[in-house]
Amino acid sequence: MGMKEIASRIGEANKASAAVLEEFRALPEADQSDLASVLKRYIPGKLQLQGEEVSDNITIMVRTSISKATGISLEKLREMDRPGACGSAPAVLAKRVLLFLDIQKQLDITLPPEKLYDVQTIEDLTNLAFPLLEEKKVMA
Repeated sequence: MGMKEIASRIGEANKASAAVLEEFRALPEADQSDLASVLKRYIPGKLQLQGEEVSDNITIMVRTSISKATGISLEKLREMDRPGACGSAPAVLAKRVLLFLDIQKQLDITLPPEKLYDVQTIEDLTNLAFPLLEEKKVMA
């Protein structure tokens, strides 16, 4: 697969995942289950995962996404993905951070960094993000 094809696939995934969040923003009275449902579609779409690759566990999905993109087996990735000597972050951690930054940007919220380490599942993320969205509505 060439670079243009890879860039095209990433661009298409980004557009499709953005459309999922647009659906959520268009709901007049979205509740926590609506957000969970949207995140269950958004995250796998953003990570370009399908079928059995999709999980409720965000770290597993991130690891699977990296494995697919690099062609490195999940087992080998677990062995290799350690902090670097110069303080660099492991690939899974870096991709999780980027995913959370993207979600914050898309939802126009700021997730508390000190709580993000504990976010392992879509339910955890929903429980953290939904009150912030509700607070944002009250402030508007």
